[in-house]
Amino acid sequence: MSKVLPLILAGGVGSRLWPESRFYRPKQFSRFSGNFSLFQKAFSRACSVCSDGSVIISTNENYYHTIKSEIDELDDLNSEISYILEPSARNTAPSIACSAIWAAENVGDDVIMVVLNADQLIENRKAFEDSVSRAIVLAESGKLVNIGVRPKYPHTGYGYIELDGNEVKRFVEKPNSAVASEFFMSGNFLWNTGICCFSVGAVLSEMKNTCPTVFFASQDCLLKSCSRDSSNKNLVKLDSRLFSTIPKEAFDTAVLERSNKVAAVESDIGWRDLGDWESVFELFSEDQEGNRICGDSSLLIDCRKTNIRSGGRTVVGIGLENILISDTEDATLVIDRSNIQTVKEAVAKMESMGWRKSVEGLKNYRPWGHFENIASGEGYKVKVLEIAPNAMLSLQRHQHRSEHWVIVRGRVRVVNDRDEMFLNTGETVTIKRGAIHRVSNEEKIPAILVETQIGEILEEEDIERIDDIYGRKNQSVIK
Repeated sequence: MSKVLPLILAGGVGSRLWPESRFYRPKQFSRFSGNFSLFQKAFSRACSVCSDGSVIISTNENYYHTIKSEIDELDDLNSEISYILEPSARNTAPSIACSAIWAAENVGDDVIMVVLNADQLIENRKAFEDSVSRAIVLAESGKLVNIGVRPKYPHTGYGYIELDGNEVKRFVEKPNSAVASEFFMSGNFLWNTGICCFSVGAVLSEMKNTCPTVFFASQDCLLKSCSRDSSNKNLVKLDSRLFSTIPKEAFDTAVLERSNKVAAVESDIGWRDLGDWESVFELFSEDQEGNRICGDSSLLIDCRKTNIRSGGRTVVGIGLENILISDTEDATLVIDRSNIQTVKEAVAKMESMGWRKSVEGLKNYRPWGHFENIASGEGYKVKVLEIAPNAMLSLQRHQHRSEHWVIVRGRVRVVNDRDEMFLNTGETVTIKRGAIHRVSNEEKIPAILVETQIGEILEEEDIERIDDIYGRKNQSVIK
């Protein structure tokens, strides 16, 4: 059998699952079902079908450290991971093109690539592995293979594949209700899972024919990005300017719908595409009135066909019908279920209005952990920082503010100009304006500190990084 190299696409934002899914913490890192995130489950699946532990992950550069932390939690997996880091979102065709070109250069164009999405659930691992094995056989003959599943009902939010044996006659993206019902009744269609399998040489050859602009722009971007930093071939940061020239196209429409070499494998793998709130609530059981409740702090009274999810706050619905409620610490979605596909439009509207915090989320994630702004006013801001084990903030200073830290959990090492000290729970330190400082957590549990900032400018841009173990560039210092 050919060498198999899985590719995990993990760069999506998941706007249709707002407010759970935000820019800095998108849905692939959520734990909707069980103790592991969607990404961790996808990574585990990838490892189960790869030949030698090699996996490629294509993701947004903002998620690199989060992904590394997620993988570190899976200490039973031993893999060689290569990262293709994108500076912005350009859809799946550029992601697959850059990853396949990298694989051709570093592994060989005869390798079989299995493309997996980081935001799906697969409930039957054995059936998944069997389906991939069948797809590999077709891929070895030069086919671009899509793994599909038999529709359970006329869903209007999925793409459909029309079959003639293993050959694909056509793709239809998200049909209306009448057409979806027709497809469902015919028995000739599968839901398109987005899981693909092909040799690297075959897919690049087809991309040259079906979407040459995407192919050549991706090739130029990938090869020039690699040549600028050849120190680590397994970590490629794509050039922002060159990447922005690649057309935004989905792989299905750019390649599969235009190729005559596409085949499909029907599977029964317990596939769930958690693309919107309706699909998430299908994970939970209905009561006699058709309601679904996720969480222990929600209550429905005299409601029908209503779904409710709370992230911790008490949420009560009374006299509702066909309503969906999703509540988080800082934002709440209330929507008629018939309009569920319009959530993405609402997120775009908030972006255009400058509602940055609503789009990005209450918690700001960093390579060392995360922080949360809990209070602010004229001349002050209060934040809670959680620092992961064996993590440290950059060595830095601020031009426009001083800071006062209170350690509320754990033990940290602090650099404060010429002083270096360990602080335990309940101890404090003041960082004067302009002082070079750093805090690190050398313990095995997360450390938490409360930071009070005092000054006339209290923006994240007021950071001058002097040293950073995560390789982050200096902020635009406010003068």
